[in-house]
Amino acid sequence: MPRLLVFSTQLLHTGGIESHILQFCKEVSGLGYELDLLVLHSEMDQSQRNVLESFCKNIYFINDYFKIRKAFQLPALFIKILSCHYDVFYTNGQGRSIFYLAKIFRYKKHIHHHHTAGDEIDRRTWPKKYINVMQKANLVIACSATNSNSIASILNRQIGRAHV
Repeated sequence: MPRLLVFSTQLLHTGGIESHILQFCKEVSGLGYELDLLVLHSEMDQSQRNVLESFCKNIYFINDYFKIRKAFQLPALFIKILSCHYDVFYTNGQGRSIFYLAKIFRYKKHIHHHHTAGDEIDRRTWPKKYINVMQKANLVIACSATNSNSIASILNRQIGRAHV
């Protein structure tokens, strides 16, 4: 069974990234993938977590680990994830953390989903390491044709459009 690590910088109660992650996990798990989900910051309630648990084998919400008593568990978590060899690393969100995790984790293919406009104003908010991610990912997708075209012109590469 192919393995896929889904990473999101954050999951709030509602929003574009949240709905895309839920839909993505639902559809991909139905295709026979074994999913693990890693989130740096989550504000999802228990019912939302239950939905994700129905699609994912393992779910890791890192913000839970920043409490002092759990801080020592974080290295063990990363060792556990590092021991997995993922077929696909799917990232969703923005920021430097995606760059660092893409360097650390083992995977065969990287798909990145970018959510914001992708225009010149948006691009000014992108750290260089994030631009590096979008240049090196095997596939970059955007939420709309307009965003896809904007990102493609900035990065000088083909950008797909999300269908989930």
